[in-house]
Amino acid sequence: MSTSTAFQDRIISALESVAEHGHPTPGSTRLLDVGNTAYLEYFEREVLEQLVSQGGATCRFVEGAYGSGKTHLLTAITEMSLEKGYAVAQTDLTQAALSLQDWDRITAHVFQEIRAVVDGVEVKSLPKILARLGQTKGFSPEKLRTANLPHPGFKNAMLYALARCGGHKSAFEMVSSFLLGHKVTAANFSMYGMVGIKNPLSKRNAELVLKTVLAGLYLSGLPGTVLCFDEHEKTLVYKRNPPPARVLNAAKLMRRLVDGGVTGLLCGAVSIFAVLPGFLEECSILYPALGQRLQMVRGPGYRAWRWPVLAIDKVNSINSPEDYLDEAVSTYCSMVAICGGNVGKARDAMLAQGKRALAGNAGQGYRRELMRALAAVAVRNM
Repeated sequence: MSTSTAFQDRIISALESVAEHGHPTPGSTRLLDVGNTAYLEYFEREVLEQLVSQGGATCRFVEGAYGSGKTHLLTAITEMSLEKGYAVAQTDLTQAALSLQDWDRITAHVFQEIRAVVDGVEVKSLPKILARLGQTKGFSPEKLRTANLPHPGFKNAMLYALARCGGHKSAFEMVSSFLLGHKVTAANFSMYGMVGIKNPLSKRNAELVLKTVLAGLYLSGLPGTVLCFDEHEKTLVYKRNPPPARVLNAAKLMRRLVDGGVTGLLCGAVSIFAVLPGFLEECSILYPALGQRLQMVRGPGYRAWRWPVLAIDKVNSINSPEDYLDEAVSTYCSMVAICGGNVGKARDAMLAQGKRALAGNAGQGYRRELMRALAAVAVRNM
């Protein structure tokens, strides 16, 4: 298959996925992006290169309605970060599966789903990333070995994984199980001569484990880690005062992530939460410990993108729905042209369908349905 044909197939697959599911195929998000290029360039330069890759950390919040493009932005950030060598993990937070009150389950999920490109090969899961890092030319574990990290048991497990447990398959499988959050006892490890691996992941130590692993990945040679949390439920938009314990626990968790970046307790990591409208206001009223940290004072020359809570419409460079439609049509028509389709016919149909989509979706949440409509037209005209 020629390169051009492979690229055409990639475009068609991405458009078909948008038309059916509302999002592109993995790795194709920026191909169909509309209006986020400037912010992604800022994020790469100021957050990844100038902060995270220097060992710093930060926590950001992107606020917007359903269908406004939050998930699309998070996916674009993770895909860009993966290409730049960072470890990435994107987590959907829902009450049915994972929620912010289950930090131990979220941590285990991140360790299972985390991905990184190491020495040209994409690997998934914490133990496999470590094993691949340990095989790279010129690798040395000394920075990790001599570091003072909050969970010594996980630090030692990471060191064994980097060495692939000396090539002993059963021992590596046991270490992998521990690193993925399963309960393995010190006695089990002692059977293979491994010492210092204890205190498996639990609700009590999940925060210490996460901090240890993030720092450990950075010290092992990765430029940093990007953690994205997509909040579909109104976890922190709650009218009852005082709020229930599960809501306060979620706010406390976010506060600790914010503080971790400021105090240096987190190393080489950025956490990004996609939240629903009203988040900042509710924080200020119901969760002052978190709200105060997010109410930063903007000085002269302060860029809005440096604000910790950023509305999705401040990320995108296109101001009005009508302008967004025009730019989206141009982007999708360019994909039709690459694939040899009927651009003139596609453009007319996209404009007509797009105007109907805008008329039926007031407010911020028009983008997902608009993109689905345009993608369906593009596929039909290829």
